[in-house]
Amino acid sequence: DNTIAFGPNQSLAFSVYVKTSNWSQTLYSVTGLAPFTTTSVSPTTLDEAAAYYPDWRRQYVKSSPKGLRVVNTGLDGATVSEGQGYGMLIAALAKDRTTFAGLWRYAKQYLDRNGLMNWEISPKGTVIGATSATNGDETMAEALLIGGTEWHSHQYHQAGVAMANAIYAHDRIPHTKLIGPGDGWGSKNRTMAPGYIDPYAYSL
Repeated sequence: DNTIAFGPNQSLAFSVYVKTSNWSQTLYSVTGLAPFTTTSVSPTTLDEAAAYYPDWRRQYVKSSPKGLRVVNTGLDGATVSEGQGYGMLIAALAKDRTTFAGLWRYAKQYLDRNGLMNWEISPKGTVIGATSATNGDETMAEALLIGGTEWHSHQYHQAGVAMANAIYAHDRIPHTKLIGPGDGWGSKNRTMAPGYIDPYAYSL
């Protein structure tokens, strides 16, 4: 069974569960306040999470000329790369390929020169936060790898690998093994972002 983990900080108010062989579940908390959590839950809880997915999608996923975007209600409806990545991850775990494809289509329109998504996009589609945010980059790469496995998509898998390589090349503080805040920040001032340190490895 797969064990997947990602870090804190996005107010999507949704928890995703991955079914394993013996009803032991892995919980992914995306509540904006709770840190990364792993726990076992019952089939009933799993069903409740799955039942909430349509409500989550209706509330947070909106159409745009460039694809589907996850809106951040705390930023007047802007889209941030972290939220977009979490949306892709949720859609992949919910096996909703149409939503996943729409979210990825939107994200691709806003990749910077390093192949990482600019961190904030206005409701009108203007980049208002240039350069990437590492937490968004990590979650998006993870979602692409999961989507590639779920739908046997070489295209998604290759995109996830490319993004993971870009994270290593551009989000890492040069000449260290420390993660920076994004591809335009830490490389300049050697600022480490502890909140962006996801688990050191993923089993996918």
